[in-house]
Amino acid sequence: MTPTSTPWGAIPRLPTPFGQGFLLSPEGSPFIEWTTENLQTIEMFSFQSQLVGRYDSPNGISLSADWLLDSSGVFIWNQPPSLDAKLGPIVLMDQGGQVHSIGMDGINPERSPDGKWIAATIWGEPSGPDGVELISTSGGTVRKMILEEGVRFLGWNGNYIIYFAPGGIYSIPGEGGTALLLIPFSPDQYVDLDPNPIYSPDGKVTIVTDGSHQEFTLALDHPRLNSLSNLPIGSIDMAYHYSWTGPHETVGFSSGNGEAEVLLVDMATGAIERHTGIVMNMDSTLAWAVSWPWLAWSTNGTFHLQFTNLQDGNNLDLGKDTAEFRYVSSTGTAGGFFVYDVNGNASVITPSRLHDLEFDTYGASTPVPVTSSTSIPVTPTSTPWATYSHFQPP
Repeated sequence: MTPTSTPWGAIPRLPTPFGQGFLLSPEGSPFIEWTTENLQTIEMFSFQSQLVGRYDSPNGISLSADWLLDSSGVFIWNQPPSLDAKLGPIVLMDQGGQVHSIGMDGINPERSPDGKWIAATIWGEPSGPDGVELISTSGGTVRKMILEEGVRFLGWNGNYIIYFAPGGIYSIPGEGGTALLLIPFSPDQYVDLDPNPIYSPDGKVTIVTDGSHQEFTLALDHPRLNSLSNLPIGSIDMAYHYSWTGPHETVGFSSGNGEAEVLLVDMATGAIERHTGIVMNMDSTLAWAVSWPWLAWSTNGTFHLQFTNLQDGNNLDLGKDTAEFRYVSSTGTAGGFFVYDVNGNASVITPSRLHDLEFDTYGASTPVPVTSSTSIPVTPTSTPWATYSHFQPP
């Protein structure tokens, strides 16, 4: 069956996602997908039923990827399985699907805010130490900025490179100079950071994980570090799913079990808004993604998708006679959700569609007063999935 049209165009039937599955651009279109089980192939799709580009690992090692903040392209690199593995080249696939070499090997590349430089971590080199390298976006010679065991590039603060090294988190000017210790770690606080941080949509917050899976958030503009214990439950998980309510905000929960209020969390400042008036039963529900003001969730043990409006407490149920979903994420700054079900059908549920369905179900509504409490789950309403541009396999 030919895919039908959505407000975003038609979506092709997609291969079953593997490993990391899909990764949407910050603007919500296009998106890339890992399309082989060994994660050695990445394909880019548009929302006009087109395969835009493809990149195969040049050395048989699985691939990682991350979008540029302006959605103009996606960095792709090899993820070495061990420190003894040789690094592969970093490439940039643009929105037209063309692949460009940037002239540097490494992992976790990030472009500077002024667009002039690309920094990346050197990792897995058997012949030398870890470090951070830099290259101009117009090409030229690779510059070795920091060389030290355990160094990890974390991101840009303006034209300053932020990185982790034994002893703490540091910054150094992109043009070179003296490193400044921002956040000290004592010897007993040494952490061996995993190499690939997660960034907020505006690039101002990075989330990193150490070898013991302890997670930290780092505000890059005014460096401050929060351990997981200082943040609401689930907020880091939502960020790892690229699920943000704003440029650097997401949601968290007041408890990991029992009745838990939905909290709005500013990951840059640590500020918490405790007055959504929405309460979830964490023993029976799972939160999957948030695209303001909607929270996508399901009941434990099922993959039956529901949405709750965090502004007015209204709940939308997609109907129990539909295929279970396999993957759901926010569509970035555009708002809405990208949904992929177990039958290989992909849909984009737009904010306007959710608004229309809410109006059809509840009529005009007003925000929940901060003194009230709306419990999730609530009595569901039936909404046929077919109204959401459901695509059958060809």
